[in-house]
Amino acid sequence: MRQDLGGTAQLAISLRILQKPVHCVQEGLNCTVHINNCPSKGWIQSDIMEVPTEFSYDPGLKWATQRDEHGSLVPILLLHWRAPSDGSITKMQGSEVTVLEKCTNQTICIRYIFSNTLTSSVNGNHNPWSFSSDIVVVDPGCQYSISFSYLPKLKKRGERDFQGTLTKDISIPDCNNSSIKESAECVKRGSLWQPNITWTESQSFNQLVILISFEKWTYSENYKVEISGRTFHDSHNIQKANQKRLSTNFTLNLLSLTQSNESCLLPIGVTPFSEQCIRHCVDHWDKINICNYTSLPPRKRLAWIIPVQLLVVLTGGYLVVLLHRCFHGDVSPSISISPKTDQLESIPMRTQRVLILYSVDHPLYKEIILKLCAFLRVKCGAEVTLDLLDSAWLSTIGKVQWLEMHRERAGRSPSDKILILCSRGVAAKWRAMCGSGRAVTLREDQASAVGDMLTPALALIVPDFVRSASLERYMVAYFEEVSGEADVPSLFHVTVKYKLMKHFEELVFRILGQEQHEPGRVKRIYGIAEDDYFLCPTGKALRDAIEAFQAYQLGNPDWFNQELVGYTGEKDIDRDCEPLVESVCSHIQEVPDIEGSFLHTNMELNQAVSYASSNKENTCVYPSVNELVLGVSPETTQCQVYLKDNYC
Repeated sequence: MRQDLGGTAQLAISLRILQKPVHCVQEGLNCTVHINNCPSKGWIQSDIMEVPTEFSYDPGLKWATQRDEHGSLVPILLLHWRAPSDGSITKMQGSEVTVLEKCTNQTICIRYIFSNTLTSSVNGNHNPWSFSSDIVVVDPGCQYSISFSYLPKLKKRGERDFQGTLTKDISIPDCNNSSIKESAECVKRGSLWQPNITWTESQSFNQLVILISFEKWTYSENYKVEISGRTFHDSHNIQKANQKRLSTNFTLNLLSLTQSNESCLLPIGVTPFSEQCIRHCVDHWDKINICNYTSLPPRKRLAWIIPVQLLVVLTGGYLVVLLHRCFHGDVSPSISISPKTDQLESIPMRTQRVLILYSVDHPLYKEIILKLCAFLRVKCGAEVTLDLLDSAWLSTIGKVQWLEMHRERAGRSPSDKILILCSRGVAAKWRAMCGSGRAVTLREDQASAVGDMLTPALALIVPDFVRSASLERYMVAYFEEVSGEADVPSLFHVTVKYKLMKHFEELVFRILGQEQHEPGRVKRIYGIAEDDYFLCPTGKALRDAIEAFQAYQLGNPDWFNQELVGYTGEKDIDRDCEPLVESVCSHIQEVPDIEGSFLHTNMELNQAVSYASSNKENTCVYPSVNELVLGVSPETTQCQVYLKDNYC
């Protein structure tokens, strides 16, 4: 079921069917099995008298491991359900099971279609008619939603859900579970690897040096070693060497640890990175006790802690008064105002992780990105992930793996965000990957060691914009002094677009996960708005970078074409696949299905794809497909809409 697209970036497909014979024929019942061929046409009724709707028995649902067609141990779902026990069994024409993998939003459908009518609620052995399945291979650590249905299905007009469908959920243990760690997928992820983590500590004045060592894994060339506490986090990326054990040093400031009342037990972890598991490799953790180095006798501790705390309080108070008088007169930094009560309220500036995706249109634009990153870190306390600042690790694991790793991290943590900065380069690369026939390569991309990062990023995030549930993690913005709304691809029109720096304060509230406007009050974070962000050093540097690029654009109207490698002056857009994506989305939202109800499930996306494709020239028509995937080849950035088992 997995498609190998060579260099084409795509979503990983883990949900699959075992390659083994599947039978549903029983004594007194002839039937055929259809896998991933479950069209709705002809199998939906609106008359309750013609459809079985009640499950007399609760379906059985569990997981187990067994050998697949290659002899590898894999986790599978064991499904068991029964036919109706009342007279409605005579109306039953088949049964259907749909498995939804919540980790990837992929689905598999198994449909049993009867060739004859059941006249009795029991079979020849006087037992209720029952059905089972043990062919769906699942992924460790994922959650699944399984829907059992009788055929035909009942859906009354105006209602979204089918009646007579029962849905149950199941979670598959991750590779740390002893019952699944020996499966082939977990072994690939390193479940049987024993790093035997050890450490030694040494103190030099107020510095604590921790040497962490571990045994390497046969299939991993690179590792991430981490140490963290309540108030800090540090990590090192190290590469495989000839020796059996690898090691790295961490240096901690004892004064900072003591002042912050850090916990005595600090977690330390080792994560391998391998082509076999990419972002799913099993990490190993332990804890180190540093109490002997951070604990001081009570009198000595009080002797220096009290003066330090007093100095901090006095200094902080002085800075608040100074900023109060100089910048805002009657308002302090980082507060919110309630108009009804005139009360001042502190806004907690939590550390949030933000991945920035952009196109390096010009060296001056790159400076804007770097200055924005510094401003977000210093002024807003955000933990910014930028390819320019992680080039060593990026070149080690590859750009597609790097992008997918951070994309998946944002998907796991509701607080993590992905910021897409639109510009001329973003618009041009989107048009190119959708239909120009050849790549748009900028001089900065050509000079970079990893090349163009935006095109593979777009290929990875397109499916998220088809699914509205994934939109919350994405933010779309552009610098209005050097870019325009026309530079925003139509793919991103489904979400809010922020003009920077005009809407920067709203963007920060989005990053923080807070509502700026509440009943009776409007929150503000002073020092980051359009009229005052440049009053701090990092904000001034950001404004200077924006103005420098704006001045360059005014003096060089043809600046973007000059940045294109191999530009000939010709308009090189033969066709555009944006209308196809837009047509798919609009069809899902607006076009009713044959029965008169609106499309609403991922499984019905295939009908929307077929509809959109049939209305476009030079595209293929698929009456029954499983999922839409937008693939982009890193060599040509040529986009193609293809299916899990087909190409278009």
